[in-house]
Amino acid sequence: MRHLLMISFALSIVLSSALLSEARGGSGSVRELLQEEKDKAKSKKKGAGEKKTPRDAPKDAPRKGAGESKSSGQDLHASGTLKEVKGTPFYVFDYTATEGKKQSKKSAFVRLEGGADFYTDKVIKVSDLKQGDTIWLLGNPVENETRGGPNGFGGIDRQLKNVLAIAKGDGLSVNKEYKDPKDPNAHWCEASVVKAGESIDVQYQGGKYKVIMGKGATVLLREKAGDAKSIKSGVQVEVTGEKIEEKPETKNTSDAKKESFAAKKVVILDRRLLTVLYPALNG
Repeated sequence: MRHLLMISFALSIVLSSALLSEARGGSGSVRELLQEEKDKAKSKKKGAGEKKTPRDAPKDAPRKGAGESKSSGQDLHASGTLKEVKGTPFYVFDYTATEGKKQSKKSAFVRLEGGADFYTDKVIKVSDLKQGDTIWLLGNPVENETRGGPNGFGGIDRQLKNVLAIAKGDGLSVNKEYKDPKDPNAHWCEASVVKAGESIDVQYQGGKYKVIMGKGATVLLREKAGDAKSIKSGVQVEVTGEKIEEKPETKNTSDAKKESFAAKKVVILDRRLLTVLYPALNG
């Protein structure tokens, strides 16, 4: 009822305006003005029922998540265990894959023969390092000015403090972005041994540093291994490889879904360092 009263009131205003216009010699007639108001009302009613498209979302915009690229999975770089597929150059490689923040168990075929480099890791003592060795140290390099002695001259005391790990050898690279939860200031430093023994000094960025080992620190030596014959079933390894189409013939139908890779680098890992040192390495 209220709505009808408002419409009647609006029409009366329009009619009065039209009559006044005609009285003043205006060109618009009453009928034309009434028709114009009806057309406006129809237009508003039609527009109210239409679904509006957001200003920042064009009609042809893709749905959220559509067209997002995913990892192609063409290469392999992971740690896991190997089991020989007898009578073939292939092994079954069971490993943990990381996709974003999620981890999942996976299995693939890995061909070890045909151009792969083999390495083996072992733990050594600090005293096994020799003068001139190039090493990586995970520690915190600091410099402190020392007070002058009787002659009044001071100096600079350089130390690599709280060294958590030392790594040396062929085929070794480190994760330079690694941050240790125990010491956020520690990072990988490449240096050379200038004094060997139970405690060592190193040359780092043009200065001589005394190495202060942290509690529970480990020293890793990576050496060249022979060939695929040095790999035993069940051994913990790190594999870097490229995807291939070739697969071994097996009686297990589920093997047809497994991916296959040709190994380029295989490292026999030291199980004692799986959670201690390897997270800080890069292969």
